[in-house]
Amino acid sequence: MAVAAALVFMCAAPSFALPSLEELERKSGDGPQVLEALAASARDSYLEQLEGQRAGGKWFLNGSIGYSDEPQYDTSENSIHYTKFSVSAGLSFPLFGTWDKLKINRLNAELKAADSKYRAQILRTHNINALRKAYAILWIESQKIKLAQAFLANRSYVASYLSERKGKSLILPSDYLEFMAGYEMAKKDIAVSNLHMVQAMQIIRMDTGENWPMPAAVMMPTLPSFKDVSADIDSNPSVVMKREAIKKYEKIADVSRWIDNEGRVNFGLNAGKDIPGDFGTGVYASIALTGPLKEIGREDKARLAAKSDLERAKHEENYTAMGIEGEAEEALAMAAYASANIGAQYARLKSIAENVRENYARHGTIAGDTFEKLQRSRYQYYRVAMDMLDSQLILLQSGADMLAAAYPQGREGEPRVREYVVDGRFINSVISQKWFVSSEKLSPYARIGAAEAVECRMPEYAYVWDAEPFLDAQKRGGITAELHARGITDIFISFTAKQLALIETPDGAQKLAELLKSAGGLGIKFELTLADPAWLLPEHRHEMVSVIKSMSRFKFSGIHLDLEPDQVAGAESMREKLAMMLADSVKAAGRSTSLPVSFSVHPRYLEGSLGRTLDKGLNGAKISCIVPMIYTSDAAAAVSKLSAIMTSHPKYKFILAQSVEKTLPQTESYFSSGLPGFKKSVSAIEARLGSMPGFKGIAVQSWEDYKRLER
Repeated sequence: MAVAAALVFMCAAPSFALPSLEELERKSGDGPQVLEALAASARDSYLEQLEGQRAGGKWFLNGSIGYSDEPQYDTSENSIHYTKFSVSAGLSFPLFGTWDKLKINRLNAELKAADSKYRAQILRTHNINALRKAYAILWIESQKIKLAQAFLANRSYVASYLSERKGKSLILPSDYLEFMAGYEMAKKDIAVSNLHMVQAMQIIRMDTGENWPMPAAVMMPTLPSFKDVSADIDSNPSVVMKREAIKKYEKIADVSRWIDNEGRVNFGLNAGKDIPGDFGTGVYASIALTGPLKEIGREDKARLAAKSDLERAKHEENYTAMGIEGEAEEALAMAAYASANIGAQYARLKSIAENVRENYARHGTIAGDTFEKLQRSRYQYYRVAMDMLDSQLILLQSGADMLAAAYPQGREGEPRVREYVVDGRFINSVISQKWFVSSEKLSPYARIGAAEAVECRMPEYAYVWDAEPFLDAQKRGGITAELHARGITDIFISFTAKQLALIETPDGAQKLAELLKSAGGLGIKFELTLADPAWLLPEHRHEMVSVIKSMSRFKFSGIHLDLEPDQVAGAESMREKLAMMLADSVKAAGRSTSLPVSFSVHPRYLEGSLGRTLDKGLNGAKISCIVPMIYTSDAAAAVSKLSAIMTSHPKYKFILAQSVEKTLPQTESYFSSGLPGFKKSVSAIEARLGSMPGFKGIAVQSWEDYKRLER
């Protein structure tokens, strides 16, 4: 029961998206260890000031009252009785060892205060480094889980197929167990990754002082550039602390001279009154000296001890500096090793991938043990890909160590520009190879060949009409992570007039720039989508051009026009004219930007005479692709229509737009089919169209409805 409960806990699907690494770094000073160190530093600073107040002279005030009954003189038999009251006040100054002890006490307090101050700095720097390493673990382990899940996707089918072959004595029981053990290893890998993620989250919680839940998504980490950096030993707070301590120990050794020979000199005033009698006053000076008898004529052990302490501090400083320099060199060597390893593993992956594809083809056409060879090559690919992800983690963590050595004062001294250390698009491609992630039976591979092996696919393009959550720093991470998880790599994003006005402000511009940067790390590109039908008209086209030029400072991957000619008043009677207007608008967009230009359009504008008119108008235009909005839930009908369009326009690339909009009828939208039904149709469409040179993929209309599809 405990194991089952643990599995349920680990498999629960959290919805929380952890903020970016850069955002978390701003909280690295809020961890309880740092706050504790800061409080200790404040305490020791006050104690240092207290020792400063204790050093030097002291004031004193004494008062006394007494009664006396004594002879008038030595041999007198008569006594006198009187009460005596006296008071004295003055200053007392330390001498010799007493004075030196006060100096030493103050120097020791300064030592402790400096130690506390630098330890807070050291902890803050350590927290940033640990935070970066933990975040890297979270991201890499999440990728390893995806890889393991992809490998496990066809386990049931493979187990059934191999069991059947074992029953026919075509494979040995030991071979069957070996194949099944590979899947058990993948399950173990997932459990290990979950453990590492839990441990990493605990580090992040402790370093930021916030009890973050386990996230459903983690953004790809960015780091300041660590290329060509070198260790800054002299500015490292650990070394600075040791060197400052050496100066204090030198002073302590200098004043540690016969400190047990103590003395004080006092200067005072006194006044008194005898009752009966009159007042009397006086002044006085006194000196008191003490010292141990056993020290006379012997070596000054206190001075020798202080010198030994100084020698120890020098060796400690040297040890600390050497350690930091050695760790920096090790981090540099580790980064070089990781880079070389990634290159070697990538070459190995390409080789194994080709072997897998060959085995797929052979399994479809050749009898014998080709299926077993196929599974062995898949497992080889899986293991090398897992090793490559480990190398990526080493590269990220050694980069964090190099930054800690090069910028020991923390984030303030680091370059502000951050970069992606690993290639998110490359890693995603390793995990999502069609022939690797298949959860379908293997029979389709025999029909369409290894190069066209297709699993239950997802669309790669999506339309986004509500850009507001994408500009929200708190929501952005979860959305881009979900896009990445669903395989969306290209976004056609549209902004309202209000959002465009916001982007013109410094705050809005920063939000958009951060969106494009963070999404880029996951391999997600954004095309600026312009969707006002009025921009088809010559008198308003300059407004479209103005928006394109205004947004040119941002790193969009292209410009996409969704101008909907049929929404222009009276469109039905002037479609030939609208086709030419659309062509003119596409050309105007192309002239105003260096980015690729694409456009979406109703399929009627690509068919028959309208298609010929549009094709003529587009002559000379530079178009990256055309997106026909073929809204039908009949995959075969969509394939038939787009095939005809691509045949009629062979010089263009096409992306097929399919709808999952809730507001459209079932005949036009896949909303009621849910995610499994939609993905099945996507797979069928890509299986039919994937071999055609003009086909680029499938776009979903729209993301807002797609993310709500029932799984």
